[in-house]
Amino acid sequence: MPEEMVGIGFGYLVQLILYLSEKLEIVLPYKMKFCGSHSTIHSLNFPLYYEDHSLKELGFGVKLFNLNISYLCFTQGILLKEEELSQNIFNVYRCLDSSSFGRFFFFFFSFIPFQLIFKQIN
Repeated sequence: MPEEMVGIGFGYLVQLILYLSEKLEIVLPYKMKFCGSHSTIHSLNFPLYYEDHSLKELGFGVKLFNLNISYLCFTQGILLKEEELSQNIFNVYRCLDSSSFGRFFFFFFSFIPFQLIFKQIN
């Protein structure tokens, strides 16, 4: 797969996640910046594309991106297992397909710290 295709795919997903979080009024744990195929995890400046960056930076950016998706799912009443975190497209689908989507479950779960459910990344 060409390198620019990875960035394009993440760009579309970033745009979708930002749109959903805005409409659902959810603040994601890691701010993202949509720049088409050069989107980034803005708060920590990790790329979601491969160009001159190392694979380690890209990998860490992808992990943070997956945590944003898992948080979006969490706020809608979907708890993901650790081994499911890397399935970002499927997790977005599960969130959108959920019968509880848009019903603001994060008020219900707000007493459970997010860090207790998902392990921190190393």
